[in-house]
Amino acid sequence: MNKKKILLLICIVSGVILGTVAVLKLGMNGYGNSSVDTQEEWQVFSEGLAVHFIEDKCGYINNTGKWEIEPQFDRANNFSKNGMAAVCIGDKWGFIDKKGEVIIEPQFYSAYDFGSNGMAAVCVDNKWGFINEKGNMIVESQFDEVNSFDANGLAAVRMEDKWGFINEKGNMIIEPQYESVKNLYADGIEAVRINGEWGLIDEKGNMIMNPELDSVSIFSPNGMAAVCINDKWGYINKKGKMIIEPQFNVANNFSYNKIAAVCIDDKWGFINEKGKMIIEPRFDKVYDFSYNEIAAVCIDDKWGFINEKGKMIIESQFDAVINFSKNGMAAVRIEDKWGYINEEGKMIIEPQFFMATSFDSEGFAMVMIGKKTHFIDEKGNILTE
Repeated sequence: MNKKKILLLICIVSGVILGTVAVLKLGMNGYGNSSVDTQEEWQVFSEGLAVHFIEDKCGYINNTGKWEIEPQFDRANNFSKNGMAAVCIGDKWGFIDKKGEVIIEPQFYSAYDFGSNGMAAVCVDNKWGFINEKGNMIVESQFDEVNSFDANGLAAVRMEDKWGFINEKGNMIIEPQYESVKNLYADGIEAVRINGEWGLIDEKGNMIMNPELDSVSIFSPNGMAAVCINDKWGYINKKGKMIIEPQFNVANNFSYNKIAAVCIDDKWGFINEKGKMIIEPRFDKVYDFSYNEIAAVCIDDKWGFINEKGKMIIESQFDAVINFSKNGMAAVRIEDKWGYINEEGKMIIEPQFFMATSFDSEGFAMVMIGKKTHFIDEKGNILTE
């Protein structure tokens, strides 16, 4: 997990920017262009526990709202799959287990979550390194900035103003030479920036696509990524070949149904994998298609929902929306209150919240009532005091 994600998590659990969280779950900024490049699933609860704040301290509750770990931390992250969570006491970060017992004493200026390889990035004296689950320093603190290890066992690291890549032993596999790097979540392919333009490399540093891109997104499940050249967006495959020529003002990633939102002359429509426009550009704003093959669209400042044929199945009537979750519910705002509808447009949980997020895969959402953050289930029951 990189620094931006840690800061975002802190904001989430504090309830300060719950509205922003609601938008970020979409992977979009509400205007159709991608803003969050990640394949991580939004989860309220992680390993059965969720971070919750009471006044200025946070702890962890279970899915009935009962405290499992009493509020005692100044900041805290969700639990990783290894059953450990990064917590902050004062200005130092350490790690606890699911019983709340300190496993690694707070001693770090900052810390990332543990990855699947059992390693976590930590900062000591403004230099970053990596520890194991026992707190032993596996890769000495020596870098100015790091990303977590990817699925191929490589981590991007910055030394002064250049980025390179190390393996899990700390050996430099690709020498620092890039201005910026970006994990594209695709078979070891990384985006790297040289002289202000982006290209693609493989895990050995071989150039897949020469630096010629203004911008590049992560790869979609269909193996295509949106790229920008000379202010026009198109799509490439994992070999760096242009599959759909740059022609759009803005282009989103392809959704699971292999449909992507694109913008032409300030109007949004949708294309298929061949670049054919299957829903003509007529919307002011759009969100990508969700798992239930329904997409949110905005016309004249009112939001509704369409199906894959572009038919309006829930009329434009809401002031703001969040795409449908896997449970078939979507958060909608009417005037200044958020509630939840089902796929037929029926209001399941009446508008009553100041802010709201989408439901996670376990059927829980975060809402704000007044100035307090709460967790709710799919029936709208509030789990926290």
